[in-house]
Amino acid sequence: MPEYRITNSRSSFSSVSEAAHRGEPKRRRSWTTFLTKPIYAERGITTFPVRIDENGKRPAVKGYLKLGPTLSRKLAKHFSDAEALGFVLGVRSGLTVLDIDTAEERIVADAFDRHGLTPIIVRTGSGNFQGWYRHAAERRLIRPTKGIPIDILGRGFVVAPPSVGQ
Repeated sequence: MPEYRITNSRSSFSSVSEAAHRGEPKRRRSWTTFLTKPIYAERGITTFPVRIDENGKRPAVKGYLKLGPTLSRKLAKHFSDAEALGFVLGVRSGLTVLDIDTAEERIVADAFDRHGLTPIIVRTGSGNFQGWYRHAAERRLIRPTKGIPIDILGRGFVVAPPSVGQ
């Protein structure tokens, strides 16, 4: 079986971690709140509203892969009640996400040992973890190692902190 790793653990987005949901009680947040701390926009990352329900996570708008900053700001006003925002992974944002679908400390530690440390470690709304890395042409690999709850997200989108219900 091939071994998959994230190839570049250096990142210039370290202050994005300030927005991480840190295990506080979940409370309703408005998507427009994210505009008051434009940490994503300042780094050239365009965001869009995301719907999270029993069917999963999906963008609330069509064409989200091609959004620019101007339309992103307009969407924030139109979807002011959205509880979640997302952004596109890969070349467009410059990010790849190591999505660790467990809070089990051993698996989390092993994941960062294997893929490298990153200055951006995010606690998701579900209590699990993500490591954010500079994109280096990684693909979207869901469970590349059988039995280990880790995804490498080099394409697609991710729900971003401080969204509720990640």
